[in-house]
Amino acid sequence: MIKPALKNQDGKLFQGMPNQGSLVLVRRNGKIHGCYIQNNKLLRLTTDTEKERMEGMICIAKVMDIVPNINAAFLRISGERKCFIKLEDLQNGLNLSRPGKKFTQGDNVLVQISKEPSKGKEASATCNLKLEGRFCVVSLGKSELLFSHKISSERRRTLEEQFKQKKFVPIDGIQVIIRTEAGDDAVMCDEIIQEATGFATQLNHLIEKAEHRSDYSVLSGVTPKYQEFILSLNHADETFIEKILTDDPVIYQETKEFLTKKQPELLSKLHFYEDCLVSLNVLYGLEGKISEALSDKVWLKSGAFLYIEPTQALTVIDVNSGKYDQKSDKESTYFKVNMEAAEEIATQIFLRNLTGIILVDFINMKNSAHKEELLKKLSELLEKDSNPARVWGFTRLGLVEITRKKTDKTIYEQIFV
Repeated sequence: MIKPALKNQDGKLFQGMPNQGSLVLVRRNGKIHGCYIQNNKLLRLTTDTEKERMEGMICIAKVMDIVPNINAAFLRISGERKCFIKLEDLQNGLNLSRPGKKFTQGDNVLVQISKEPSKGKEASATCNLKLEGRFCVVSLGKSELLFSHKISSERRRTLEEQFKQKKFVPIDGIQVIIRTEAGDDAVMCDEIIQEATGFATQLNHLIEKAEHRSDYSVLSGVTPKYQEFILSLNHADETFIEKILTDDPVIYQETKEFLTKKQPELLSKLHFYEDCLVSLNVLYGLEGKISEALSDKVWLKSGAFLYIEPTQALTVIDVNSGKYDQKSDKESTYFKVNMEAAEEIATQIFLRNLTGIILVDFINMKNSAHKEELLKKLSELLEKDSNPARVWGFTRLGLVEITRKKTDKTIYEQIFV
């Protein structure tokens, strides 16, 4: 008897393809994971809960309490959901209940959630609404046109001249910031203007709509985190998306619609994975890779290892020579281990999204030139991210101090909290 050939064996197809940068989107334990894998190594990870996210949402909130002693106010968004706002920010906002008057308890205000709640803290809100696109950020405020400092002076002059020729200036009450992505000479001036004017119109429309909406109305929802993750990877210099894979039909359809609007050039890289023998999870070994990303111990190729311990106040990373085969003098050995560790530390900081104060206990070296080279290497590695970290140097105790701005939760918080 001749057995029919099995259909949908995508595993064989994708297993044989080069892996210069795969973005895998899977649903796991009620959450959507976005895993960026390069050469079989997990380099970036984001987790999206099935629950509605708040950050970026524009809504009508009610003032619950004003506390001058801490220069803050507390707002109710809906039901039991609350948020915190600085008093100065609130008083510059749009009072929907009593236009033109100072805010008091019970007034409605138009706000945007600027930060998710975490570690027992309420979400943060702002009255300075903003919309972010590929080429620009448009917000309420002083009418001005600003440029990212990463755009070259020559490109900036070219854009300023083109804007002048096309008579493009931000309308009253609207600030436009031209993003780094627009620094590419291939980006047309008309594309930037179209995005900026579209966002400006949208902001004005939201303000008009808010004046006729009821308490706690949501005027603008939130883009799913995994979709924002796609854009951040595609815009970053250090990550290249070769293919986007998902085995979930809902995620596939939502991603297809999102890319059609936001990044049509990536549509050809989106694939719906079907294989009756090998799941996408198994093909990329996602369970193991995610477990490793949560582990406190990270092995290096040389046999040395890192021990990563996050605490409430800071994160400590210890470099241990472990099983490293010492065939040369100690100073050279420690230098080699530390240089290898520096590369992995940068990878782990980005992967785990470590922020705040980070202290690294490298293996002690006496050679000052080796120390300088290590700091230079670490600084270069940590600059390669949209949220770069800053290396402050060695402390008196011989620890390397690093700081990085908190823009999101760590992957541990994303997965378990």
